[in-house]
Amino acid sequence: MKYPKTAATGHAGEFFFAYQVAKVLGWPCRIFDIDIGVDAQVEVLNAKCESTGKFVAFQIKTTAIEGVKGRYVDPEQLAYWKGLEHPVFLVLVDLEDESMYLHRIDRRRQYPKTKGGLVHIAFDRQRNRFGPDSERDFSAAADEAQLQAVEVHLDRVRTFTKDIEIELARQESAPDPRGLIEVMRCRSAAREHVLRAEALVRNSGVGLDSYQRVELAFERALGLLRHRMCDWNMEEDWDGARDGDGDIRRFLDEGDTVDPGD
Repeated sequence: MKYPKTAATGHAGEFFFAYQVAKVLGWPCRIFDIDIGVDAQVEVLNAKCESTGKFVAFQIKTTAIEGVKGRYVDPEQLAYWKGLEHPVFLVLVDLEDESMYLHRIDRRRQYPKTKGGLVHIAFDRQRNRFGPDSERDFSAAADEAQLQAVEVHLDRVRTFTKDIEIELARQESAPDPRGLIEVMRCRSAAREHVLRAEALVRNSGVGLDSYQRVELAFERALGLLRHRMCDWNMEEDWDGARDGDGDIRRFLDEGDTVDPGD
């Protein structure tokens, strides 16, 4: 059975990458046996060589030709990398001089295309050569990805908090108990996003300040909503089967009221 030269080059690049990560960084590297859109995954460790629970993905491109400074990829593959939860680095392994060069895939960047529709990704051989300092780049990328994941949930909570504030302001000129009931019923979905954001913050250690500010504003908005409902005696007048159906009482029991003057 023939072993193609291209396959040998590709395998050599993958093994060289894993070897360099383990040797230079001392981090665990997993090479995937099947093509899932990325070739390898590296786990980020802290200064004590302890797992942080963060990962970085890599697509490895290998060359045995000296001086190569770029690679061409399919737009669909680029879109796939941009959509992954973990940050993705494209790696150029140069077997000729036994070196590696890194390019982090930027989700917001519009990469140039050739006339044939392929995407060209360039490597800066001076600034982006793999070495001991690369661990900072990988750690920063993992933290940024984790923060973005947290922000996805926090944005949903911010939207719900704003909806409460808008509804309460509207009630000043056009009292509408059913409008309060409607916004109240969205709290469970918003709280689910709070819990997911909290779990991500606890696991990753990033985004704590932002989470705390959003969670505090969310709870204050709920407290203001409770205050308005209590002020209007909505538990007595609007919690029957046709309107609140007992949910107003449950909502009032879930937390404290907040006076607008506080």
